[in-house]
Amino acid sequence: YPYFNDFEIGAGCWVTEPSYSSTSPSSWQLGTPNKPIINSAASGANSWITGLTGNCNPSEESYVLSPCFDFSGLILPIFEFKIWYNMGNSDLAVLEYTTDTGYTSPSYGIGWKWTKVGNIGEGNNWFNTPSSSSKQGWTGNSGGWLLAKHTLDSVAGKDHVQFRLRFINGTNITSEGFAFDDVKIYESPM
Repeated sequence: YPYFNDFEIGAGCWVTEPSYSSTSPSSWQLGTPNKPIINSAASGANSWITGLTGNCNPSEESYVLSPCFDFSGLILPIFEFKIWYNMGNSDLAVLEYTTDTGYTSPSYGIGWKWTKVGNIGEGNNWFNTPSSSSKQGWTGNSGGWLLAKHTLDSVAGKDHVQFRLRFINGTNITSEGFAFDDVKIYESPM
């Protein structure tokens, strides 16, 4: 650490998939954004975005999955990245993590175990849904690239940590969606 990926030389083991419950394929692509609103990467030419040139898919639920990280030597890791979103009010994007590869043991019930990183009002530019909302994340319009940053104290010392940026298009009305770039993970200077 520090870990840094600006996606200029490829995905770096980040992959995309639709959610198991999605009725629509993933629109996530890595490349140069060229939309009316989200029209550039945060740095260089490439970023992850829900469709390089068009809107995201209607009724889409998909994600970009990170590689696995070993935080066993970190005391207070920090996750930061640049984000740009242009979504409807029923659309949502959220950063989540798992320490068990996302799978819950059958003895506890079959399913995927992901935990959202942070809450509204924490960190820097972290989530903007109303505090009364049962689903927290990013929605609406950011107006350009923002630096979003949050501590990861709940995964400090863990040897297997994986993240996913999950995108949910809540209606059949399409939007440009969500983009992210310049992912950094590092130890807090305290």
